[in-house]
Amino acid sequence: MDESWPYLLFLPADPYDLKTFLLEVFGSPITLEILEKIDRGVQAQKDIIKQLRHSNKTIILHLKNLVRLRVLEEEYRVKGGKHTVWYKPTDIGRWILLMFKRRLPSIDLEKVLEELLSSYLNNIIELCLKKGMNVEKLEDAFSAAVARGLTNSQRAVFEPEVVVYGAVSTDYSLYGEQSVPSICLLHNVQEALGGSGGNVAVALSRLGVKASFAGKVGGDLFGWRIASVLIKEGVDVSNLIIDRNLKTPKTIAIFERGQKRTYVTATAKTALSISDPGEINWDLVKNAKAVCICEMFREISELIASYAKTRKVKVFYKPAILYLGEGFKRVEGILRNTDFLVLGERGWNMLSKEVGDVSHFFELGMQCLIVFKGVRKGCVLYTKEKVIEIEGINVNVSDESRTKDAFLAGFIKSTLDGKGLIESAHFGIAVSAVAAQKAGMEISMPRLEDVLKILEGDGGHAQSYV
Repeated sequence: MDESWPYLLFLPADPYDLKTFLLEVFGSPITLEILEKIDRGVQAQKDIIKQLRHSNKTIILHLKNLVRLRVLEEEYRVKGGKHTVWYKPTDIGRWILLMFKRRLPSIDLEKVLEELLSSYLNNIIELCLKKGMNVEKLEDAFSAAVARGLTNSQRAVFEPEVVVYGAVSTDYSLYGEQSVPSICLLHNVQEALGGSGGNVAVALSRLGVKASFAGKVGGDLFGWRIASVLIKEGVDVSNLIIDRNLKTPKTIAIFERGQKRTYVTATAKTALSISDPGEINWDLVKNAKAVCICEMFREISELIASYAKTRKVKVFYKPAILYLGEGFKRVEGILRNTDFLVLGERGWNMLSKEVGDVSHFFELGMQCLIVFKGVRKGCVLYTKEKVIEIEGINVNVSDESRTKDAFLAGFIKSTLDGKGLIESAHFGIAVSAVAAQKAGMEISMPRLEDVLKILEGDGGHAQSYV
């Protein structure tokens, strides 16, 4: 079947002008000849006349009609003391030309599509304003449509090795200094994809793992931006839920005088993560090698972990600090189906005070408890038989906010590659070390070649046994 292109032309509203437009453009072969000669450039009237086998009067008449119908633009120039008339196609003229061209170089087509979208939006916004339509509704509809288009284009692109469940957000890192007691001047503002689930999914993809992100965003501008970033990073988004009734979460981190303060939007209208079993694509879980559950609703996490475990899919769990603060019993159901539990020092302190003996974790069937202490401090691996301390890597740290997610992604990648716990932990530390050296940006998640450089310069595996 031949390729078909959809076309959109903005036609005159007046009935007489509309009839004239259609007859002049599509009913006259002379008009098409003129447009083909002008193409996308600018042509002098005398040169157009020379190239066509029609009378001067006929050509000029058609040129004037095309200008009146806004298919061509007319301009006057003075050259050598003489006045000359020049013509070039308008947006409408270029669209008509495009209809009769079979192929265009990709760079030209991209520019044409950009101009077409711009023209369409200008016209539709003008119409909405004239009719008194709320522009916010128009923005919401546009954002939701773009987000759906982005996710639909990614369906069944590949079968993911790891499905990452969790939250994703738009992160703002604000760097400033206080000028007067009540005012802080922000001299650097950075926007990036954030949220633990989004961070891990991007990190996995950059490390060469086929990753899918399963979460939820709002049907707003921030939602489709997030979908676009994930797709650009090679992450499957076929189970990214776009809810037009919700808003995409935002995280604002303010750095001032070496101190960091973080604010997170969390209202009834915030798209935090998947919240209903009906929103889960269970086939993704069944066919994956592993699932990674990051800081999402406890009840949904428990369902996913249980389903994955029964199908011999590895389960990596990074719980939200909120649930850890509610006590061990609140997460026990998830931990029964967890192979690898990843905690920070704060989370481990909460659980260890309550549980006491670490052996209780392994009675639930867990393979390994990993406590990530930091890029420079390393991590501790708890297994049923022993405790293994992995040293960190001494690097210049710009921002540690994403290092635990980077470590988790590295640990997962190495484990799926068949490496042992020590080697996987060391690889995770190397991933976090690269991430720590870049502040506030999604590019802080390293690529595989960056990690290998760190490993080569680190001199091998550093560990001690307790």
